[in-house]
Amino acid sequence: MSKRAVDNLIEKKVNENIVNNLEQKICYYKDPYTYKMANLSYAKFLGKDPGDVENIFCQAKDITNHNILENELRRNRDSLKRIIVSVRDISERKENSLKLKKLSREYETILSNVENAIFLINVESGKFRYQRLNSFHEKATGLKTKEVAGKTPIEIFGEKVGPELEKKYRRCLDKKSSISYEEELTLPAGKRVWLTKLTPVINKGEVEKIVGSSLDITENKKKEREIKYLSLHDEMTELYNRRYFENEMERLDSSRKLPVAILIADLDNLKYVNDNFGHQQGDNYIITAAQMIKESIRGIDIAARIGGDEFALILPETDSDEAEKICNRIKEKESDYLKQKNLIEIFSISIGYAVKKSEEISLEEVFRKADKRMYANKAKNKSKKK
Repeated sequence: MSKRAVDNLIEKKVNENIVNNLEQKICYYKDPYTYKMANLSYAKFLGKDPGDVENIFCQAKDITNHNILENELRRNRDSLKRIIVSVRDISERKENSLKLKKLSREYETILSNVENAIFLINVESGKFRYQRLNSFHEKATGLKTKEVAGKTPIEIFGEKVGPELEKKYRRCLDKKSSISYEEELTLPAGKRVWLTKLTPVINKGEVEKIVGSSLDITENKKKEREIKYLSLHDEMTELYNRRYFENEMERLDSSRKLPVAILIADLDNLKYVNDNFGHQQGDNYIITAAQMIKESIRGIDIAARIGGDEFALILPETDSDEAEKICNRIKEKESDYLKQKNLIEIFSISIGYAVKKSEEISLEEVFRKADKRMYANKAKNKSKKK
C-alpha cells in the first residue's frame, strides 16, 4: 500500500473517530430510505449500537422525534441521492430558555409591585447610564424610564447633584460590593430623603450593571429631627433645655475663647399668677419671658429654660459690659410689655450674671456667682414693691 493510501486511511479513521465521539447527532443515508452510518450519539438516539445502524430502514419517527427535516424528507425522498443529517438536541436549551422567560416575568412582576424605588444602571467603560426604573420609582419620584434611559446622572440631575451621585456609583464600582447611604434629592415629585443601597452585578470579574434600591425615609427623618429637637429643647418655650445647657457648659468650660459670661434670669411671681389666674395664664407668663430673652440675645448665645421659672444663658466671648447690655435689653422689653399690658405689679424678671475671665475659674463657679447675684436682685425687687 502506498504512503498516500496509508495517509488517507489514517485520515479517514481519525475523521470517523472525531465524528463518532461528537455529542452532536450525525447520520448518513446511502439512499433516501436507508441509513449508511450513524455516530455514537445518533445510534443511542435510535436505541442501537453504531455498527447495527447500517442498512436499517429510516422510519419517520426517527426524525420527527427531534423535528429534523421531517417535511423535507417526506416531500423529496424519491429525488434525493445522498443525505447527511446532523442533529443537535436543544431540548435542554429550550427548556432553560422557557425557564428564563418565566423567571424574567416573575421578576418583572416583583419589580413592578415592590414599594421600593428600583433603578438599573449600565456601566460602560467607567461611565454610568441609567437603563430603567420600576413603576414605584416612576410614581414616587416623577421620573420616567423613557426620560432617563441612556442618560448619565449629570444629564438627569445637573452639574451640582450629578457628580455627587456618580461618586457614590463609583464607590460601588471600585469596591465591587454593596454600599448604603442616605441622600436628599429634589425630584419632579418634590424633595425627599432616601435610604439607598447599590448592588453591583459582576460578570467575569467586571461590574456590568448596578442595581439601586431606594427607600423613602422622609417621614422617618422628620420624626427623628423632631425627637432630637425635643430632646434638646423645652417644649413650651422652644428654648434649649437643661440637658443641652449643661452639655454646653461642660464643652465651653475648656474653651480658651474668653471671656465667657453666664446670665441667670428668674421669673418673679409665677406662683401668684398660677394661684390667681390659672396655670394657662402662668404658662403664657413663662412664654412671654422666654420671648423677651430670645429677642435680647445674639446668634452665638445659648438660652435655656432650666427650671419651672428659671432661665440660664451662656454668652460666649462676652465681657461684663456686653453682659450688662443684654441684661438691660431684657429689662427694657419687660418695661415695654408692662406699659402695654398694665401689669406693673405682676410681671417681673430678676437677673444676675458673672464672667469667666481666666481658665483657672470653672464655669460652674461662674454659674453659682450669677445665681447668687440673681437672688440678690430678686430680693431687691421684692423690697421695692413693699
